[in-house]
Amino acid sequence: MILNNLMLVVEADDLQRIFSRITGDVDKIRDLGVDFLSDKIVISGKISVGLSIPFKTIWQARMMHEGRSVALTLAGVSVAMVGMGEEMISSQLFSILAAKLKEYEFVRAEGKEIIVDLEPALKAQGITLNTKLKRLEITPSGIILDA
Repeated sequence: MILNNLMLVVEADDLQRIFSRITGDVDKIRDLGVDFLSDKIVISGKISVGLSIPFKTIWQARMMHEGRSVALTLAGVSVAMVGMGEEMISSQLFSILAAKLKEYEFVRAEGKEIIVDLEPALKAQGITLNTKLKRLEITPSGIILDA
């Protein structure tokens, strides 16, 4: 299959399934949920660090490498437990995620960003992409990708 043009809408359920698949065998992260705000992705769940602590992360997305990659930047973390350091939870979440992403050749963690290379990511699904991303927009209903 070869795609020359594409408009893809990634909905909350789609993104939740992807993150659940990546973190599925990680005992420390549970109950993942995904929501969209204007220009932001919200991923929430619970992390186990002795106690089960509810968290919410805010991610921003942008195109990179002339539309051939997408970067998700961790823009904020909030923790629903007084006295628990958000920076500590943020660091633990990101290090768990970065370790799991090493299993995938088309995605990597750099600093506080997750970078997805679109062509090999789609190729892993049996799809050849003959174009680059022209638009990435986060709306309350999902992430819109135009290529």
